[in-house]
Amino acid sequence: MANQRKKSDAEVTLGTILEGAAEWGARIGLIVGGATLGIMAYQTAGGSLYKANVPNAVAVVDKISSWHLYMALMVAFIWGIRRTEQSEERVGYVGIYGVAMWFGFSYLVRIMGNKYAQGQWQNSEAVKVLLTNVLHAGQWTLLTLLIPGLRAGWGKVVARAEMKQTRAYKAAAKLKRESPKSGGKPNVLSPCWRLPYCRDYLLSVCPAYKARRRCWKLKRGCFCDNSMLENLITGVKGSTATQQAYMRSEIDARNSVAAQRGAAPPCRRCFIYLEHQELKYSVMAPLVYPVVGAVCYFGYKPLVVPAWDWVQKFLADIWSKIALTTTVNQGMEDVFGNKVISTLFAVILYFVVVLVLLRLVELWCYKWKL
Repeated sequence: MANQRKKSDAEVTLGTILEGAAEWGARIGLIVGGATLGIMAYQTAGGSLYKANVPNAVAVVDKISSWHLYMALMVAFIWGIRRTEQSEERVGYVGIYGVAMWFGFSYLVRIMGNKYAQGQWQNSEAVKVLLTNVLHAGQWTLLTLLIPGLRAGWGKVVARAEMKQTRAYKAAAKLKRESPKSGGKPNVLSPCWRLPYCRDYLLSVCPAYKARRRCWKLKRGCFCDNSMLENLITGVKGSTATQQAYMRSEIDARNSVAAQRGAAPPCRRCFIYLEHQELKYSVMAPLVYPVVGAVCYFGYKPLVVPAWDWVQKFLADIWSKIALTTTVNQGMEDVFGNKVISTLFAVILYFVVVLVLLRLVELWCYKWKL
């Protein structure tokens, strides 16, 4: 026992040390990475990168940009492997940084090169070194997103396995009906007495069934209704003691019946209603993809094209301010006129709308429960 306690204390101490080291490593990486990024931005926007005449200019640029690359990778890796309350937010920061360095900074170098070196910057070794390290910083930090991505995927697999175990447990406890009188598979239009969690032997005393109204609409007849609960616990012809004991504990745990006595039935927490919401979500969620696809297809000219034109104007204004010029140079025009870039914008817009609508459907069914 004493040896196990010492081993446990040692593991806790080691974990604390590693957590502290990771936290300080991320802080140092952010400070050094931010400083080197500022220096690179100053060299690029100020024009010193293109006018360098010192003999070790390439080595200096390489050292600064390399240190920025190493610090960015260290921060991205630490944030990727650590699981904290800010994990999702930090993963978003890493993604934004990677895209900004991969696409944004390289175009900034091109714009500044055309401004200060009249298109001759392509022959500068210092510029080539900076561009190489900047592109690697953007690409490799985006690759570190595979770490939280794989972890999230594994979490989905584990959650699905746990869900299967829970369903198997409920099936073993015979919470769901084995042979409902209604027959057929329940769907989103099925009334409550045809859903799996209702009981055939309760229909004779169920006010919702007698009124032919869904229990969450009638506010009676559900498993959080005190009268139905008493019928379930005291026994109705056809029920078993095991079912009664299991369902009493399950209902008390999930619906807090003991705390709800004298109050209105909490139908939105009843698993009969939640089963209905799950069926509703299974119908609404798949419809999002074809609906958004149809809107994007038929609304390409009236919706997507104006949106892309607005993005071009917005980015052109930003780049013109950064480049201290009132015109957009050829480099930016090449980007805006690129068919691949415009297609990528349309695809990204499609997935953004899909994700937003899926989130709204999820809120509609599981949080707002409408």
